[in-house]
Amino acid sequence: MIQRKASIKNVSGPIEIARASGAAAQQPGWTPLMYLMAMVSLQLGLFNLFPFPILDGGMILMLCIEGLRRRDISLAVKERIYQVAFVMLVVFAVLVIFNDITKLPAFNHLP
Repeated sequence: MIQRKASIKNVSGPIEIARASGAAAQQPGWTPLMYLMAMVSLQLGLFNLFPFPILDGGMILMLCIEGLRRRDISLAVKERIYQVAFVMLVVFAVLVIFNDITKLPAFNHLP
């Protein structure tokens, strides 16, 4: 997405995960559902490692920066960084849920 090779419309969230879980649960055997659960878990784990301040990868990045500087980043600066990151994360979540809602079959028939 950063390199503009993939669209933001390809991102799916909780509504699409629920739909895919229902479809996997209807298939015979337990492997389709287990495969889906493993893929979702892996993707969430990788997403959590992104160097974004509120996520674990961001915490690791902040600790690395503090280690290179050999002193702590001031609390006021950290608070501002976390506030901006939180707002960006909420905006991303709203965008993902909006994409999920627009992918629903009821919205595909609108003019």
